[in-house]
Amino acid sequence: MKEQEGLTADEGAGAENSGERKSDFRQMLETAAERQQQRASDSPEESACSSEQDLHELPRSRRPVVRFLSDRNARPHTMTTYRGRISRLRYLLEGIGFKPELSTDDVELFPWHRLTVDQATAFSDHVYSTCGSVKTAQNHCSMLRSLLQESFKSGLLGSGQLMRLREALPIRTGPPTLPGRALTEKELSRLLSAAGSISEGRICVRDQAAIATLAGTGMRLSEIVDLDLADLRLNDRTVDVNRTKTGASRIALLPEACVPYLKAWVSERGDEPGPLFDSAKTPGRRLAPGGLAQRIEKIAKKAGVKATSHDFRRTYVTTLLRNGADPFITARLVGHKNVATTMLYDRRTTTEDRAIVDNITFGPNRRPTDG
Repeated sequence: MKEQEGLTADEGAGAENSGERKSDFRQMLETAAERQQQRASDSPEESACSSEQDLHELPRSRRPVVRFLSDRNARPHTMTTYRGRISRLRYLLEGIGFKPELSTDDVELFPWHRLTVDQATAFSDHVYSTCGSVKTAQNHCSMLRSLLQESFKSGLLGSGQLMRLREALPIRTGPPTLPGRALTEKELSRLLSAAGSISEGRICVRDQAAIATLAGTGMRLSEIVDLDLADLRLNDRTVDVNRTKTGASRIALLPEACVPYLKAWVSERGDEPGPLFDSAKTPGRRLAPGGLAQRIEKIAKKAGVKATSHDFRRTYVTTLLRNGADPFITARLVGHKNVATTMLYDRRTTTEDRAIVDNITFGPNRRPTDG
């Protein structure tokens, strides 16, 4: 090999090799660009199945809705709620003009993969402008994105089209809106008093025990009504929470304040196996979540307290945090997988924030001019 001007033989060889590498790299970039251009030119029809028949021919386990639901290890009531939200999603899509011809009303066979980018954009604009809260709109877009993701995993949707659809369904943020409130100690006392006087005998004892358990453990309403007598261990002051929203069981710890109310209720109820909190009209039959929510609404009205059943959970989280509990411990106690979810229940005030900030000092009698 001849030496290049100003270069040794080794340097010249290195330059040639470098040139070859640059050429290979340029070719790789050109190939990537061609593929990107091809993906960008794909139409929705080219990157997704074009017929309803393709979805029908899939094994049931590979259908997007079935895949989505199978990933949720939740209690039956929650799974029913998920199905209801998916049906609502279908209704909303039809409202913005996405009305594919279907031979069935089965939501499992709804062709989510045939959604176009323009339709996804119209859906996003519609839900964010018409839903009562940003959170609701976010939930709709998040669920649709998940179903499209499952469509991709099932081979019904191309990767390029999936990316464009997801971009058309952003999870927009808005001003924080925190529903509900934390109850004061006096309000809790008034609720327990009202529960003891609004009815007579068995019902009032049950309602007091249920309210005390909600306030003392932060359990969800659905978890309270799913408890069995066998889940309660008063000697240890614990409750086994086996049927939860997320499907993950946990042990709830009872404060001393709960024990007298639960002892009174167990004595009134008897030791027969079955639901811990049963129906007033049909003893032995499990109390429904809606039934308990109505009782709480009626009791709160009598007590003159603005409260919902979920406010007891907010109160529990806020009380723990006020008492210096670690947020991660608090999340574990209420059964949250993500501590960020737990912090959404925090109802501490800006006055409390100010009191904490005002504790910051820079040493005794410190002035700006001190050295």
